[in-house]
Amino acid sequence: MNRNVLNKLRKDWKEVAGLFPDMEEMALRKKWKNTRDQFMKEFKKIPVSRSGDAGADQNTSMWPYFKMMLFIKDDVIPEINEGNLDTTTR
Repeated sequence: MNRNVLNKLRKDWKEVAGLFPDMEEMALRKKWKNTRDQFMKEFKKIPVSRSGDAGADQNTSMWPYFKMMLFIKDDVIPEINEGNLDTTTR
């Protein structure tokens, strides 16, 4: 990882730790990792709808933080590009 990125990451975690004076920085990092991992697990439970499928029936997680964590979806879940079009150029 780039040194500038690491320095920014450390600075950002120190800032977050400052918001929670009763918790250690490493405990906050662990809590964030566990929360992010749980979100990914819950997100993967939702079936992927394909073009032409009927509308989804309330395919959301029962995990209480799921909707609040949707802001990280694009950063942690890779976009899957599927289709029957040939992507090679001739």
